[in-house]
Amino acid sequence: MATEVIGIYDNNFNALFQEAKYIKASVSDTSMIFEHPLEDGSKIADYKVSNPIEIQLQIMLLGADYRNTYKAIKKIDTNATALTIQTRTDVYSNMYISSMPYEEDNTISDGIKIAISLKQALFENPNTVRTAIDPRYSKDSNTSRNGNVQGENVNDTKRQSILASLL
Repeated sequence: MATEVIGIYDNNFNALFQEAKYIKASVSDTSMIFEHPLEDGSKIADYKVSNPIEIQLQIMLLGADYRNTYKAIKKIDTNATALTIQTRTDVYSNMYISSMPYEEDNTISDGIKIAISLKQALFENPNTVRTAIDPRYSKDSNTSRNGNVQGENVNDTKRQSILASLL
């Protein structure tokens, strides 16, 4: 789907590349639907996962500052800076430049045509604690929320009984 780009912004929502002329933005918002075969040979779909959004931008860099604008785009790519892309239909955050091929030809004497590919980064919440089932004995329960737990000293009598039970 091609749409008009309103602006490209950094993570503080400061406008970037204001001298660039945006030709077109193609937004790809897809998902995967998982299918599984049934015993009778038919398929059932039971789960959907959204893919990261991908955007293809066609931009003209013209005028005396086109080299500086190209260098600024290249620096954002090199530094892996997150961008926000605003179109007429939506705002896309956590977008990173994945490629930026460009064309130089004699028909454009003071600029270049560049195609920037961006891909959205999706982040997982690392604070998620997963437990399969409740253990039979409380001493076997999940200790992930207890912090740093120190072991206890075992006396010789108990040590011998533990060794005997293992043999």
